Amino acid sequence: MVKESFELVKNIVSTLDNDKGKDILIQEVNEITLVSDYFVLVTGNSTTHVQSLAENLIDTMKQEKNISALHKEGITEGNWALIDFDSVVVHIFLEETRSFYNLERLWAEANEITINELDI
Repeated sequence: MVKESFELVKNIVSTLDNDKGKDILIQEVNEITLVSDYFVLVTGNSTTHVQSLAENLIDTMKQEKNISALHKEGITEGNWALIDFDSVVVHIFLEETRSFYNLERLWAEANEITINELDI
């Protein structure tokens, strides 16, 4: 499942990068949690940008890959949107919110992958 999950990560990251998401980080968490194989973290410039990143990602995955989000929350508020694609969970933050919750530290045991390491 991790290989299929990684392909999904690449599609998600490509979409977020095209929509000008900042500081994209992938955490491979499959060996430290049962929740997901990967977390994707990205920062938006404003609440409107966070909302549009989330909405466009959901629409693009559905239209282009026929993959629906299993769960989504926080999109309306625009501070921290969470989108669950089962094997990949996407966290879209405002910069201040990302710094405050610091998921990178919380999941520090995870193998981190940067966008530069992906072949997209």
